[in-house]
Amino acid sequence: MDEIGCGVNPTDPLSVCDDYASIGLEITDFFSPNGDGINDQWADDAFIRYNDNEVWIYNRSGQLIFNQVNYQNDWSGKFKNEDLPEGSYYYLIDFNRNGSPDYQGVIYLAR
Repeated sequence: MDEIGCGVNPTDPLSVCDDYASIGLEITDFFSPNGDGINDQWADDAFIRYNDNEVWIYNRSGQLIFNQVNYQNDWSGKFKNEDLPEGSYYYLIDFNRNGSPDYQGVIYLAR
C-alpha cells in the first residue's frame, strides 16, 4: 500500500482503488470560475499528487475545448481566452497516461 491507501503496481498505481474519493480526490459536478472564492476550482488540489495525469474537456458538440498533461487544477472555464457559456461539459481523466481514461463525467459551468 502507498501513502494514500492504494496498491502499488508500477504499471498502474491506482489499480486497486475502486473510486477516486477513497484516495482523497474530489471532483465536483459544478464549477463557477467567477472569482468569488466559492466553487472557483473544478477539482481539488489532489491532482498535484498525480503529476503524470492528462485531462480532456469537451463541449456538448464533442469539440475538445481543453487538454492538459500534468493538470494542476488551473482550467479557468475559458476556450481560446474567451469565457465559455454556462452549460454542461464532459471530461475524461487519465491519472497515469496509459492511454485509457480512468475517470469520466459531466461538469456544469456557471457564470
